[in-house]
Amino acid sequence: MLLLEAGIDIDVAQLKVSGVRAVLIAFAGAFGALAVGMAIAYGMGVKSWQAAMALGATFSPTSLAVASNALNAGNVLNTPVGQLIVAACVIDDVIGLVIMSMLEILVDTEAKMYQYFMPLVSAVVFLSCLGYFAIFLMPRFLNRLNSRLPETWHTPVSFAIMIILLMAYMPLMYISKASYLTGAFLAGLSYSQIPPIHHAFINYTTNLFAWLLRIFFAASIGFQVKNKSNRF
Repeated sequence: MLLLEAGIDIDVAQLKVSGVRAVLIAFAGAFGALAVGMAIAYGMGVKSWQAAMALGATFSPTSLAVASNALNAGNVLNTPVGQLIVAACVIDDVIGLVIMSMLEILVDTEAKMYQYFMPLVSAVVFLSCLGYFAIFLMPRFLNRLNSRLPETWHTPVSFAIMIILLMAYMPLMYISKASYLTGAFLAGLSYSQIPPIHHAFINYTTNLFAWLLRIFFAASIGFQVKNKSNRF
């Protein structure tokens, strides 16, 4: 859901303006952090480059939710600099997803040579093709569809189509060896230029987000508590 929201939050017009800088910042942040993580892993005695890369990959992703909340609190989210940071965070997350999907192949000792390149090729192809569909074709389709429907149906129908895209893209990415989370991002990107959907998504999912974060973070903390009397 966080990646779905990240796709919806993309400002395509601003991304066109700051696209090159955002890509450069994202690549520097992702691969720079990956290199630092691998160096720390080697410094701690890790011998396998696959293990070092796995540890380094944990440094690569950026938390778009934390960054956007911090920018919003400072009233700079909708400024050019704020949108540049958001765009870089999104691209950084996509790069992190590609690295994560490649790690799943690297741990397979019996994988064939072409399998090592499948996650990267699949991610690039789907991001290009489905990204083009999301930015250029989907808004036209939704505008034509909404012109034939009553106004009260616009948001429910759009939400239904978004869920269909989400349920289609995620298995498609998984089967093609790319990260299924990239599918969630692309489904959200299809609605990035439909402002009513963004507002409706925020209104409908705010409480759900709050409860999910409480449950998962509380469970994560609880799992770290070691109870010596626990016999399970």
